[in-house]
Amino acid sequence: MANDRVESSRPVESERPQHGVENSAREAYQRDASTAGANGSQSRESLSKPEHATPAQVNGDHIVFNPEQGGQEGDKAKVTKHTDTAGNTIEETKNVDGSGSRTTNRTDGSRGESQWDSKGNESGKEYDKDGRLTSEGKRDANGTSREVKYNEDGSSTTTSRKSDGTTNEHYKDGKGNGTSTTIGSEGTRNEFTYDNKGNESTKVFDENGKLTNEGSRRSDGSTTETQYHEDGSSKTTNISADGKNTQVNRDAQGNGDASQTRPDGVRSESRWDNKGNESGKEFDKNGKLTYEASRDADGSSTSTKYNSDGSTEKTHQEPDGTRTEETYDGKGNGKAKITRADGSRMESRWDKNGNESAKEFDSTGRLASEGSRNQDGDVTDKIYNQDGSTHTIHESANGTKHQVFDDGKGNGNMIKTNPDGTRQENAWQKNGSESIKSYDKFGNLVGHGELAAIDAQAKRK
Repeated sequence: MANDRVESSRPVESERPQHGVENSAREAYQRDASTAGANGSQSRESLSKPEHATPAQVNGDHIVFNPEQGGQEGDKAKVTKHTDTAGNTIEETKNVDGSGSRTTNRTDGSRGESQWDSKGNESGKEYDKDGRLTSEGKRDANGTSREVKYNEDGSSTTTSRKSDGTTNEHYKDGKGNGTSTTIGSEGTRNEFTYDNKGNESTKVFDENGKLTNEGSRRSDGSTTETQYHEDGSSKTTNISADGKNTQVNRDAQGNGDASQTRPDGVRSESRWDNKGNESGKEFDKNGKLTYEASRDADGSSTSTKYNSDGSTEKTHQEPDGTRTEETYDGKGNGKAKITRADGSRMESRWDKNGNESAKEFDSTGRLASEGSRNQDGDVTDKIYNQDGSTHTIHESANGTKHQVFDDGKGNGNMIKTNPDGTRQENAWQKNGSESIKSYDKFGNLVGHGELAAIDAQAKRK
């Protein structure tokens, strides 16, 4: 996880002193050297640095301590003390093993301290007139160095270097927020930020400045890490505060897939391509499909919900706005509804025995037609015209066909066609009169009759 890299780049918190002002340790070293030089040639001779003591290096600058050889040769420590022309007091101790120290007390009340040993290790500190530490630094014989600058606002900047050339700069604002940048010897870079709320993030760049990894950890415990590969693809892993693990893979062409696993075992998957097509599925903790959906580049979409009782709910949307909703109970029964962009719709039902029915409504909600088919194979269709007339067609499973026309004003006719091709036509008027005609299978009239209105009414009774 990105946090391993994050934490490794973050300086140790205990390195922060409890003081904070303005000057750097480098300035202390330089100031010590300058005050020693200001005392004349005799002072320079008495304060020269032993040959085996190396200059301190802070931020790449060589700082000469300039401790001079003073007093007579012997096996005891040599202590020299003098005041330069500016009134600064310089006290230096030099041991016979090559180690030593120097303290410079300046007229403005500030103070600089430096130390070195016979092995080439050096350190220094700088204090302001109130005794507050403003900077400190050290350099080891192996080439590693560290410098800290403390500002009046409580912030600080720490610069560290390793012998292999790796550098790190760590800034703290004094309020728990900070940034840290590490540059490797080969030019790689690691950037780390954090705040006082527990949020932190990191970015890693290769020697060419290309981002290869980034990650974050938030105060709620959630984390995100993204790896960027040379072929342009990437992989992102996100763990939410409640334990959801989400992984997203993308290629350089705009295609990708994602998956998410919850702590309870529920899982979801999705895919997409650079043409605008996408799909997704969800599974319960037992791996059973509970939901799936897809969206095509043309704008059409389909989704299906699978319920635990075996029922399903399916919705399909066409680019023109037509919407289809289907429900199955898992036992062979179901219903469907198709709604079009103009507001017209069709509703249908069916059962496990093979019975089905449908109704069609126009954009105003008026019933325009309906039909049904029963389990025996009988089919009935009825059309409702806007003028009030209707046309009904009924076909029996045995082949008998009835057609009924009704003008909605009391007039109508019926045509019955038998399986053998013979047919009978009945017509009636709103005044109650009727006529009957019979035809053989060749269409020849074989019978004709009429009933007056009174007779027709009596016959109906």
